[in-house]
Amino acid sequence: MSDKIAFVAQGYEDWPIHLGADHPTARLAAEELQTYILRITDRRLPIVTDVAGLGQPCIELQFAQGESDGFVREVSAGGIRLIGRSPRGLLCAVYDLLEELGCRWYFPGPLGERIPRSSSVELSMGIKDEEPALPGRGLIIAHDRYLPELRAWIAWASRNRLNTIFLHPFPPIPEGGKTERFWRRALAQAEPELRLRGLSVEYGGHLLPALLPRRFYWSQRLAFRFDGQRRNSDHNLCPSDAGGRRIVRERARRFFLKRGGVDVYHIWPDDVGSGAWCQCPHCRDLSPSDQALLFTNEIAEVLAEVKPGATISYLAYHDTLEPPATVKPRPNVALCYAPRERCYAHGLADGQCALNAEPYEAALDSLRAWFGEEGQPGPQAFEYYLDGVLYKGLCPPLPKTMAADLAAYRKAGYQSVSAVMTSWRPWLGVPTNAFLFGKLAWNPAADADALLRTFARDYYGGPEGPWAEYLGEMEAASQLLLDLQPEEHAFAETGAKPSFPWLPRDVLDFHGAPLEARRAKLATLAEARRRLDKAEEWLESASRPGAGHKPRGQVTRQEVLERERAELDYARRLMAWLHDRQLAACLVGERARRRDIRTALKQAGRSLRQVTLWGRQHLAAQRGWRRQFRWMCDGFKLQLWELRRDGLAWGPPGRLFWRLRAMDTLFLAKLKVRLQR
Repeated sequence: MSDKIAFVAQGYEDWPIHLGADHPTARLAAEELQTYILRITDRRLPIVTDVAGLGQPCIELQFAQGESDGFVREVSAGGIRLIGRSPRGLLCAVYDLLEELGCRWYFPGPLGERIPRSSSVELSMGIKDEEPALPGRGLIIAHDRYLPELRAWIAWASRNRLNTIFLHPFPPIPEGGKTERFWRRALAQAEPELRLRGLSVEYGGHLLPALLPRRFYWSQRLAFRFDGQRRNSDHNLCPSDAGGRRIVRERARRFFLKRGGVDVYHIWPDDVGSGAWCQCPHCRDLSPSDQALLFTNEIAEVLAEVKPGATISYLAYHDTLEPPATVKPRPNVALCYAPRERCYAHGLADGQCALNAEPYEAALDSLRAWFGEEGQPGPQAFEYYLDGVLYKGLCPPLPKTMAADLAAYRKAGYQSVSAVMTSWRPWLGVPTNAFLFGKLAWNPAADADALLRTFARDYYGGPEGPWAEYLGEMEAASQLLLDLQPEEHAFAETGAKPSFPWLPRDVLDFHGAPLEARRAKLATLAEARRRLDKAEEWLESASRPGAGHKPRGQVTRQEVLERERAELDYARRLMAWLHDRQLAACLVGERARRRDIRTALKQAGRSLRQVTLWGRQHLAAQRGWRRQFRWMCDGFKLQLWELRRDGLAWGPPGRLFWRLRAMDTLFLAKLKVRLQR
């Protein structure tokens, strides 16, 4: 006797979908089940609200009025019952059932959708009871270039059982970004779809400066931070000034009233590393964390008056990773932990990783304790698994790191983890971290290798073995690139004054580390390049004629292969640039012969031109993305000028010459962005 039951089959009457109680999200669940069964079998299952007199089994959809996304599936010869612990839980149950039938949503649109074709569908009999490991699982949309496809991203997130969408305005206007009004309009347009799918809505970012614009400096000078010598309008504010707090409260009230339908607001301080808080006599004894929380509490008080059910986040990030020492959060303030400068080659709680152990692993529990009093909103984490800005346009596969992180967050009592998606360029292929995050946030113990093998078969069209090897080599190369030591961290205090202190530095700008760390990283980057060479061999093996089959869905195998080749080509060009930049930095640090330094710098320049050329080849028709990509490359060019200044300048006149050349490059980069807006 078979342990499976067919509910759509040739020669048999199809089972109807019974929706007993009406709710917009439950109705959507029934329609999604009907739509995808139709796409699989060409047979439309009727949706009924009354089963009296049917005389046949049915697919019964039920839900409770709870908050959980969990569900129960019962399959027997007498019918199928999907019971959601909430309307959204019922929607999760439907997508889980469709996944078992072979449906996949790796990426929005035809590129990532894989729907099987069959004349019949069947399920194993028995009971399945699912509950997500993390109650909150979110996607952070953090680039205005994603907004035209926002509805598609919302649907994709829902189908991958994420339950939160966070709109995070980026990039800044000086770097070619859209105004905050543009984002507010996108939020208003997307709200009906978000509510229909039962998704939580979050909005904001580094918006605290907008509540006290720099133009107020001359009339409200005391509201701006004291930098030790004078009042300065460059970064952040003075939390001790009553006049400044009054303006912040007034503008915060207008901010909340204009942005309805938001569950969690994010109004964070300036996005700077350190040294950007007030040192006036009233503030000098307050840590950066205390000053930041004072402002958050001030705004939270207004939010409680305007929207009592909403929450505002406190951002633990950069110099606010340490818990506050004296200030306690208001009841509607939630912790948002953002460990951006950590090592992503290891899990956050991996005690063997020197960079993660202090302060990131330590902060995991200390912040939770400070913000974890009874009645406080559950803490959340802001993670960077899809951050192409952090990774210089890459999306490195991080299955093991993500699984370890999500298990650690769950163990530490965090209620929600969201992954930020942004980049300097569009994704041409499918970033594996996107769908892996959805799976692992639901169950961190899931077999990531098995998920990747399924991806190799379903997304690429096989053969599974070569594609799995390809993904393994890509992961290995990424691990080598991202394995950072504390001394090579871009924000480490090395004691050496940078030649261009105004030059933006990020996590992977490790070429300014002490000389021994530079040499070690150079060897690591050489090995990473070899891994990418092996990945190319596996890609060609998997691409040979007859090696695989057309992927399911409305996409050709050739399109999938061309996109993957473009992604690998970018990874190889970028890795060559990082390697050659590191070699030049080593020679400069060793005070090698000028001829050798000049040769290394020329090679680094050629590698950088190859990165730039990739953008011209693949982004020719996408003006906005092309502008963003060029902005990243201009930053690389500035780093090259800095190395030239340090390695080739003769005395003060020579150093001044290279400094002026670099400043000219920065000026032209900013001018191009302004002219192209």
